[in-house]
Amino acid sequence: MPYVAAGVSFAEFKFDLDHDGTGDWDFQEKKSFTGWNIGAGVDYAMTDNLILRAEYRFTDFGRKSFGNDWDDNSKIKLRTNDIRLGIAYKF
Repeated sequence: MPYVAAGVSFAEFKFDLDHDGTGDWDFQEKKSFTGWNIGAGVDYAMTDNLILRAEYRFTDFGRKSFGNDWDDNSKIKLRTNDIRLGIAYKF
């Protein structure tokens, strides 16, 4: 049975940057983000109770901008592309 899914996503990202490779962090930040996701998948009933699932999901949390001593306008896009495989048991 094919399906489409969409919704709201929540994540916490930790940014660590060692610009010159010395082992001293030039920048560290941890922040929570809210984004959106969309995906598609297929469920296959192997038995009456056992279901096999395969899904692709794209999630976008937007962009994060930050400034520092060596670059005034650093940006990073916060996006994920996930392939999920699963098995479910119905009681």
